[in-house]
Amino acid sequence: MTRFNVMGSLRTSVICVLFFSSVVYTLSSGVQKPGLVQSSLAKERQNEVKKVFASAYADYMKFGFPFDEVRPVAKRGQNTRNGWSATLVDSLDTLFIMGLKNEFDQGVSHTLKIDFSKSQTNDSVSLFETTIRYLGGMLSAYELSGSKNTALLKQARTLGDKLLTAWPDPRQNLPFPQLDFGRNRPVFKKKISSAEILIAEAGTLILELGRLSHHTQNPKYLRQAVKAMQAIMNSRSTFPGLAGFSLAVQSQAVKNDFATWGGGAEWRFDPKKGQNPADRPCISD
Repeated sequence: MTRFNVMGSLRTSVICVLFFSSVVYTLSSGVQKPGLVQSSLAKERQNEVKKVFASAYADYMKFGFPFDEVRPVAKRGQNTRNGWSATLVDSLDTLFIMGLKNEFDQGVSHTLKIDFSKSQTNDSVSLFETTIRYLGGMLSAYELSGSKNTALLKQARTLGDKLLTAWPDPRQNLPFPQLDFGRNRPVFKKKISSAEILIAEAGTLILELGRLSHHTQNPKYLRQAVKAMQAIMNSRSTFPGLAGFSLAVQSQAVKNDFATWGGGAEWRFDPKKGQNPADRPCISD
């Protein structure tokens, strides 16, 4: 694993080891352990799950694509994630894991045609949702299929570059949560000084941006995610060890000291659930 010299301090090294090594290597040869014995009941359930997923995905492609999702009763599509076919991109890894090769190949082909230079709707772009669904979907597909599809990695890099506009000031640690891709700048509801971000939005970026840095051999994506996580770690919370619910983007002050593992905060913890202790993607020095 390439070691990016993101920061020089011992504190950064410790944080990287404990909190940023949450990458699970995905082997193109398979997801399950070789030789794993599966019971007949497990196989039966597996096949049923696959059939249900394949049916639901086919309905999306028939009634919803190229919109973000399908409305099952109305049998028509609707956009909720900027019109970049969210269901398709977010399903790529599942298609591969379930062995739906034709659907996977077609999905990748469609993904390569998406124009991420601007939103296809009038909505602002959510840094959080776009990272976990689109960037995560493409990187998962890239890794699962053997890390050989350079066009898919290029598309992921294109999106990653747009997402970096969430940090318009190089001195800024926390990103802005909403973006205008057409103008390459953040979106503010009121004054820029009043902008805040949930710790889930800022704290989950380490996984996708870290993998993008690894595959492109460019530390700039990981560097920004590290800065965001450090800001959360260094925030003065009411409950030691539990960051406040939201932070001011510019001052990094706690805006809401409510501490929870629930919605709005849980993604700050999720990337560490599958941590491999041997992975050290951002060790300094």
